[in-house]
Amino acid sequence: MILKTFITQYLNEDNVEDIIFHSGSIIIKDSLRTILLLAIFYWIFYVINPYIQRHLLPWIFGIIWAIFLIKFGIDAFDKWVDCIVLNKKWITFFAWDGMFKYKTDFFGRDTIETISHQQNTFWDKLFMRWDIKIVLDHEITYEFEQVSSPKKQVRKIMKLKDHYLAKKEKEEDEQTSNIDHDQIWILSDALSDVIKEYLEKKK
Repeated sequence: MILKTFITQYLNEDNVEDIIFHSGSIIIKDSLRTILLLAIFYWIFYVINPYIQRHLLPWIFGIIWAIFLIKFGIDAFDKWVDCIVLNKKWITFFAWDGMFKYKTDFFGRDTIETISHQQNTFWDKLFMRWDIKIVLDHEITYEFEQVSSPKKQVRKIMKLKDHYLAKKEKEEDEQTSNIDHDQIWILSDALSDVIKEYLEKKK
């Protein structure tokens, strides 16, 4: 709910129907790397601390650990916030980059040609996650990595597309029907004028 509120304030969209996020396992690799680096620096500190009697040494290593943790937090936030936003008008790819930068790509639901999902690595199979690939007209491709329950997410997108196309088709039929009624009225009006003129001449 907090993430949804955060994202929608950047999109200025009120009619958000659903949001597709990355799998939570997307930060596991970064987490393990950060833990390993912190452990290495702790081991270095533990080894050299008895031999170097400096009061600033704990502060120096503390700052180094803090920097690693902040870097991990920023990277994790980038991946947590990236998402696909579905609403009644279009689909939006939202990508956060760094502290304040973000990018949005919008496209209409009727421009979707195909949607596919695939697993690329052993870790994808282990954590039951897939990459979603959306191909638009003009062969424009968007990929969204490491998503849980891909079939469910694809169904959400296709449902919105089908609903939009059905609504569009209905509106076009109504518009065609209105045009037909207007044409019939014009023809009947013209025909009545012709008949009226013919009867007057006959008199």
